[in-house]
Amino acid sequence: MDLDQLRKKVISFRDERDWGKFNTVKNLAIAIGVEAAELNELFLWKSDDEGNKLLQSEDHKAQVADELADVFIYLLAMAE
Repeated sequence: MDLDQLRKKVISFRDERDWGKFNTVKNLAIAIGVEAAELNELFLWKSDDEGNKLLQSEDHKAQVADELADVFIYLLAMAE
């Protein structure tokens, strides 16, 4: 799936739920920051080695993937 197809899926998902009215530039910029902060929180107070080891755990890898996906989805929505 290419980037344009992903963008269309995100917009379709948003529109099916009538969430477009909330997707203002300001709200999306804030959402990106919040989700990026949640990603940062997973690594807070950990050394580089500890952070790298976290990614060896399937649970932590899934948490990182979830936060990355949230950031990416809001980026695609803002790019729209």
